[in-house]
Amino acid sequence: MKVTLAILFGFLTLLAVVGLFLPRQYSVTQKITIASTPAAVFAQVHDLRNWTNWMPWSEQSQGLSITQGAITQGVGATQRWVAKDGAGSLEVVASKADEFLEYELRFGAEDTAESREQARARIEMHPLSTGTEVVWSMQGRINTPVVGGYFALYMNRLAGVMFRQGLRNLKAVVEADATKTSYFMPEMIASYPASGSRA
Repeated sequence: MKVTLAILFGFLTLLAVVGLFLPRQYSVTQKITIASTPAAVFAQVHDLRNWTNWMPWSEQSQGLSITQGAITQGVGATQRWVAKDGAGSLEVVASKADEFLEYELRFGAEDTAESREQARARIEMHPLSTGTEVVWSMQGRINTPVVGGYFALYMNRLAGVMFRQGLRNLKAVVEADATKTSYFMPEMIASYPASGSRA
């Protein structure tokens, strides 16, 4: 029994020592090509009310409740969420039409120590001959001592998976909208009377 406890204590000590030296910063970047224009992508990203159409945690977080702020578009737009696995908020801090949107994340409920955890994320749109390359990135730091490094490793993996799924969802939504537009435009044009015709 004493030997078992000694081994367990040694293992936990080793984990704690390793945790002290693990980097607590994390950085995640994922990208995808969408067969549409930067303006079409930006339309989905710019308005926080559209995020439920493609955000991955809308599908995976149990009991998710999202509250939009008074502003939902552009710099100053805010959103709060509460789910069984946590809470948080985001605020758009920079934006340029059809090019990028940058936002700050705060994890945890307000007025708690957990809410000090923050991250900054950015969604960029780069025009290509085949459509638009969308790059979604996030950088942050876990402030919790000892275990912060382990959480940072977990965030690298978890956020990477979530970002990939979110980009796939965004691609599906934007390309579906582009298909509808290309389908209806000829019919809309044909419905207008030819120039010079009379009713």
